[in-house]
Amino acid sequence: YIESIKTDMRLFDSFTDNISQVKQLQNIMFDMWYYEWDISWNYDDLISPIYNYQIDNWIVVNESSPGAWYFWPKTRASIKSKYLSYLDDLRDTKLDELKLAYEEEQRELEEQKRREELEQKYKELEKYALDIASKKIELIWHLRQWEVSSSVRELQLVLKDLWYFEYQDTAIFWEITKEAVIDYQLDKNIISSKDDIASWIVWPKTLDSIKNDLKLMVLQEKIETEHTYLKEVASVDLSL
Repeated sequence: YIESIKTDMRLFDSFTDNISQVKQLQNIMFDMWYYEWDISWNYDDLISPIYNYQIDNWIVVNESSPGAWYFWPKTRASIKSKYLSYLDDLRDTKLDELKLAYEEEQRELEEQKRREELEQKYKELEKYALDIASKKIELIWHLRQWEVSSSVRELQLVLKDLWYFEYQDTAIFWEITKEAVIDYQLDKNIISSKDDIASWIVWPKTLDSIKNDLKLMVLQEKIETEHTYLKEVASVDLSL
């Protein structure tokens, strides 16, 4: 737009009062805040704006001054100089706007790239945490009260990890272990009361919940100790 105006400045060298040049001069005076009406072919609409420009720029001192009201050489040269400066300023402003827009676009692309990298890293850590959690509970299945086995010990260790069991891991499914399982089930809304039919029984629903909590625990610890830069992702996905 700016270059197209700059390449047709013949009206400042030879003004013939034709419709095309009148409209162009009206546009120029409009850009310079001297023309306030609709763009037309009528030169008479330019007389007052030209005089106001002449007064503001000390080309004339009053209505009787030589050249007042007319688009004559001295006025043409002054308007041309002012308008070219206006176009230069406009170009610089547009370039600054384009530069800012480009820089903002680059920032957004960099942020998106970083976000994708973080999300990919988070998925890798999430898989790692899930594998750890799955291994921790793989031996725990259909435990019976008063059972003595390595599976019971694994359950006690897992409950200890989740802060529901604070005693020595005896490998015996006794009352304290049973109460720890019940407390966990109540907190996770797996059962509604200690008298629930599923109370203290370590079946799939309880195991799935334990596995998920272990996964989140391992993931959070991994992020806190080794990948602090992932906290911005974890804060959304883990609701930390």
